[in-house]
Amino acid sequence: MLNGVLAGLVAITAGCDAVSQASAVIIGLLAEILIVISVEFIDQKLKVDDPVGAVSVHGVCGTFGIICTGLFAIEGGLLTGGGTDLTITQITGVVTVAIYVGIAMTIIFGILDKIIGLRVLETEEIAGLDMEEHGLLSSYADFMPTAVTHVDTGYKAPAVPVVKVKSKGAVKMTKVVIITSQNRFEALKTALDKLGITGMTVTKV
Repeated sequence: MLNGVLAGLVAITAGCDAVSQASAVIIGLLAEILIVISVEFIDQKLKVDDPVGAVSVHGVCGTFGIICTGLFAIEGGLLTGGGTDLTITQITGVVTVAIYVGIAMTIIFGILDKIIGLRVLETEEIAGLDMEEHGLLSSYADFMPTAVTHVDTGYKAPAVPVVKVKSKGAVKMTKVVIITSQNRFEALKTALDKLGITGMTVTKV
């Protein structure tokens, strides 16, 4: 629902001073339909991870709004009797900006990738960037006040290498209890999986 609101807002931005109120409503409604189709296409068909539909909202609906300015503008719009000149100008602008940004950002990101890299560390991926950047278990956590607070001391425990231990004689471990911080849980699961331990019972304390 919120992405629909944003889609309408973004789509009308380009032509807000050029179209009528009725046209603004039409552009907003069309953008709200387009955002759903675009998010599904990018996520499900292209298999691109686009958090919160940002590309769909700003890229797709922004482009749609620019072209709609050429269609609905009171003066010069294709659907208001102004001919095709303004519409062609708007489409040319979209294509020009797309080509420029595509070339410029390929160069800039290519240089950044070689100098400092574009990916975070694997440990940060496992823990999640919400924890690494904001100290939250997820982007939806900690919105409600709780009695327990977390104080970040800046200390990070050193990584413990995975060691395979072979039991000797008749002694056999049948149960292991591990107490760990929640932000290290994914790393723990990965380590246990490497040891061949795939079953566990988790209790949040």
